[in-house]
Amino acid sequence: QTYLLSDSDMDKRDPILRYISRKNPHNERWGEMRLYLEKQVMDRALLVWGSWDELDDAKDKQADNRQILKQKKFDKKLKDLRMSVRSSLWAKDTKRHEHTFLPEVPVPETEDVYMKTCSECEYTVQFEKL
Repeated sequence: QTYLLSDSDMDKRDPILRYISRKNPHNERWGEMRLYLEKQVMDRALLVWGSWDELDDAKDKQADNRQILKQKKFDKKLKDLRMSVRSSLWAKDTKRHEHTFLPEVPVPETEDVYMKTCSECEYTVQFEKL
């Protein structure tokens, strides 16, 4: 959070930072913690971001994006709530389509195989007559 460094920034960039592995004190089943020296992390942040000003700009941009996402989520929940309250204005069509078939037609070049088509949705069914 403070330095906006990813795992690849810590592990894959040269020189690779050394760390101490410890069990997670919050829950033993979670992954192990990696403890780095703060001075080395600060130097790596300067290497990645170039300057402290660029790091601050990136933090501000991340905070702005987080705020935008929160607002979008709130607006979506508010819209859903309005739709559920005003059910008379908005009704989801849950009625299923029932096929009305045209008269059956024999399929060319086959014996005892017929086909019928729905007049509304162009759904086709082939079947065999005994």
